[in-house]
Amino acid sequence: MADTIQTEIIDQDGVAVWNEWRKSTNPEHTDLSGVSLPARYLRSGHFRNTNFEGADLHGADLNNADLTQANLVGANLAGANLQNAKLDGANLDGAVGHGAHFGGASLIGVIFTNANLENAKFGSSDLRNANFRGSKFLGADFNSAKIDVRTLGLGAISKEQRNQISIEDTIVTQEDLEDTNHQSVSDVSIRMAKTAVGPASAILKDLSIPNQFNEEQRSLFLSLRESVLDLEKKLEELSDDNKKVRDHNAVSEQVVASLPIWKQAFLTFVSALSGAAAAEGVSFVAGYSAGFVAGFLHDTFSPEAASCLT
Repeated sequence: MADTIQTEIIDQDGVAVWNEWRKSTNPEHTDLSGVSLPARYLRSGHFRNTNFEGADLHGADLNNADLTQANLVGANLAGANLQNAKLDGANLDGAVGHGAHFGGASLIGVIFTNANLENAKFGSSDLRNANFRGSKFLGADFNSAKIDVRTLGLGAISKEQRNQISIEDTIVTQEDLEDTNHQSVSDVSIRMAKTAVGPASAILKDLSIPNQFNEEQRSLFLSLRESVLDLEKKLEELSDDNKKVRDHNAVSEQVVASLPIWKQAFLTFVSALSGAAAAEGVSFVAGYSAGFVAGFLHDTFSPEAASCLT
């Protein structure tokens, strides 16, 4: 339930007074759930960790606001201005964000699941590690938006939208293929391994190799599929999901052998083909799907992710 005093401050006194109040009192919790602030001036507001669940913020000016780790589940952000705002780690599950402007915003790790993002603008925003599963994207603008292998749920966007996205070499590089430290792979649990590999296998089984692929691309596509199916088969034979990959040599060896294939598939089918699809007028939907799957698998089993997946 929203805090009455806090609601009165932001609703009656405005964002400047709100910012001063937060700075002077440093409240442990800020709860504005269900608040109605349509088309309000909230620019540069300090809303870090604030609960906006179910709030009506449609048309609000939140330019440059700090909404880091805010709870915006089910909130109405239709037509809101969130340019250059910081929403890292925020939860927008089920939010209404059609026509919202996220240009230049930091959206690292944001949960956009099941959100309506039709005609939203994400130009030059940072979408690394964001989750868009189940969301609607019709008419959304991703011009120069930044993603990485952990950005999930963008498989349904159009070819034109995919061509707008920026996949930076600094995130996934050829050097990463050669320098990956495989030792930490063994710390991922069997349960997590099954959770990641099962859906990936289902997707790859349904994909057909695009006719436009050259021999090298076809070979990589087949290697990707084979590595995932082989790993899935090995995992199905294991019953103790609480054990680690390191407890099963065959599984551990398969993961280590697959990591370079998965990362190379991401580089080839997502990054390298982004320009080719536009230049040749060719649809690489299957390639993109394979690339995102490969990137997700690599990220799940990579040393960087292993410590938080055990």
